[in-house]
Amino acid sequence: MSKDPSKSRIFVVGPSATGKSSCGRAIANNLGLGYVDVDDVVAQQLTMPVDLVFAERGAEFYQEANSEVLKEICTDPTYERSLIVAGAITPLSRKSREALVGSSRLIICFDASPESISERIFKSTSTSTEHAAHPLLRVKNPSRIISLLKAFRQPFFAIADIVIATDGKSLVDVCVETIAAIKEECPELVQSSMNSFDLVYSKDPSKLYYPNPSPPLRWLVESGAVKSGFALDLGCGEGRNALFLAKQGFQVVAVDISIEGAFKLHLIAEQLGLENIRCLCEDIRHFEIEPQKYDLIVASTVLDHLERAEGEKAIEKLKRGLKSGGYAYVSAFTTKDPGYLVERAGSSQGTATEQTKISETAQFVKTYFEESELKRKFSDCDIVFYKESVEEDRSHGPPHQHGIARLICRVPLP
Repeated sequence: MSKDPSKSRIFVVGPSATGKSSCGRAIANNLGLGYVDVDDVVAQQLTMPVDLVFAERGAEFYQEANSEVLKEICTDPTYERSLIVAGAITPLSRKSREALVGSSRLIICFDASPESISERIFKSTSTSTEHAAHPLLRVKNPSRIISLLKAFRQPFFAIADIVIATDGKSLVDVCVETIAAIKEECPELVQSSMNSFDLVYSKDPSKLYYPNPSPPLRWLVESGAVKSGFALDLGCGEGRNALFLAKQGFQVVAVDISIEGAFKLHLIAEQLGLENIRCLCEDIRHFEIEPQKYDLIVASTVLDHLERAEGEKAIEKLKRGLKSGGYAYVSAFTTKDPGYLVERAGSSQGTATEQTKISETAQFVKTYFEESELKRKFSDCDIVFYKESVEEDRSHGPPHQHGIARLICRVPLP
């Protein structure tokens, strides 16, 4: 297929349980594209969840609503430079197919075998009722129904320009393969929109950006204050802290917006035989943390990469995610950081000395914390450790300095 620089929208279609929604937002974040889930728009316009639309108004009504939303997305300039995830039945509608084929777009189909789809759907029912509520699956042999549905719908997915087989692949693997395909087919759309840290993490695939775990975190774990349990690493990057925790026996969920970072962590974990790390490429601003789930949550220099209001919301979600007696390790750059001093003075006004002390990734920092601000954010917890300092950093890029606050806190027992 020849490259078409005019393509301004990317659509992801395919059967249910092939990873469209799970991967869609991560792919869009990686490429700097807008993200839209057609089902979310339908639910918003009808003020009711999609599964209730099916149950109360029927598939025909949903399909008509879906077609109208898709037509709007295909013509409204607001949705240009976006990745759009369409529902499993979207291509079945003639109106939807005409809207898709008639737009400047790239269509990608996520596919999987009936066996894989069946396994994923019924595995998900332990935590979700979304698929279990479908009346067609309330039979003795639902796998056969899935196979028949897939065979019927497959010809309609032939409108896709690219097919991504998701069988036997992790979400990270699917994201990496899809991103590579999009870059190949739509270079004009994505050439300048890579996630900032993807450029950093992809410089040397064999080397970690930061090679060692955060010292206060190592001290906390090795002191025995927190035993192995469930751990969450928010903004994990390439996974230096997640890898350390997994080696210590924790069941780790590692989350980062960078697909390059998540993929590198995924590969390293496989090489080390660590099966207790789950790598997710997600934006922590949208990542839902299960309440009172974790014994330990790490947020190492990630809050400073969010706008202040976004960081405050992330902190509240972090606190809610800890068990009673659970620990958090949090670090953030402060106003003593040379990057802040130059930013405050203006990039052209900073002294030559200050300029040479700035990290190569300082331009990605959005919020510098005031003195004791991080400590105040966790004043409702027991502060175990807190330190602010200006430190030399030679772990990546040219030698530079960081003004940084480091905190360990514990949620009080009832």
